[in-house]
Amino acid sequence: MNKNVLLLYNPGAGHGKHDEQDLKKEIEAAGHNCEIRSVKEKGWEKIPKKTDWLAVAGGDGTVRKAMRLIQERKEDEPDWPLGIIPLGTANNVARSVGCDAPISTLIESWGMKSTRFNTGRVKHAEIQSLMFEAAGFGVFAEHILDMKRNPPKSEDKPLAEKLRDGCIALLKVVKKFEPSHYRIESDGFRKEGDYLLLLAMNTPMIGPNLLFAPQADAGDSLLDLVSFGADERGKLVEFLERKIEGEEPALATETIRAKKIVIFSSDKRYHIEDKLLENDGVSGVEIRVNADPINVFAPGKEGDPSGKV
Repeated sequence: MNKNVLLLYNPGAGHGKHDEQDLKKEIEAAGHNCEIRSVKEKGWEKIPKKTDWLAVAGGDGTVRKAMRLIQERKEDEPDWPLGIIPLGTANNVARSVGCDAPISTLIESWGMKSTRFNTGRVKHAEIQSLMFEAAGFGVFAEHILDMKRNPPKSEDKPLAEKLRDGCIALLKVVKKFEPSHYRIESDGFRKEGDYLLLLAMNTPMIGPNLLFAPQADAGDSLLDLVSFGADERGKLVEFLERKIEGEEPALATETIRAKKIVIFSSDKRYHIEDKLLENDGVSGVEIRVNADPINVFAPGKEGDPSGKV
């Protein structure tokens, strides 16, 4: 089954330890034709007409770029299936679809096993944006702002140490963050109260591999709204402290599952993934699931029920 594969890669992922030419050779050794293109190059998003499959090598940000390209393709462009080679720090998107196997295993699985990945869409005032992992208010928005003000040193640290540093930075924010008042409307459900954190999650993990929504499935056409009330700071602190110590703690928290979630808040800002946006304090932030899924090759997941390859 010889296919024309376009490999989109981030040359800086994994501190450049992975050579794109080696990846190209592995793809060709699996019986495919492979063209490579850096997402840092101008015009990288122009896909040759002969392309059968897209592949992406990089971290969550690079994977999101490739998924955005597929989700927002023109009507006359094909629905390219996507192969993911995770080379980043957290790789939350790749892990959510079972793409955490050795690179050779991932490439060999292309065309054999696939799964669906439903993106989300966030609407607020004049803003419309795709969402892949999570969007919300509270602690994470403050954490992102804090990281922008005090960027972490770009040292070549081991992966485990990078993830641990991320948890330590988040813990500092959690300990001092003041809860805000929110109103939540979701598929006939309405609730309001004071919260430290509200996250509409599409993937089980967020940030430094924090398993906040174990039951979340990016292919089930549902979002998982994870919340931590004003009186649940201790629970979140304990979770992060145990994570910092190297444990994999379970986190029991309230979750609402829905196709659409609207959050009203007077907070100055909210976030989509690691991007901060201004909140007008009037309009609700609407987060919903896109009906048209992306088809992802994934050896660790069951086959796509649609049968697409």
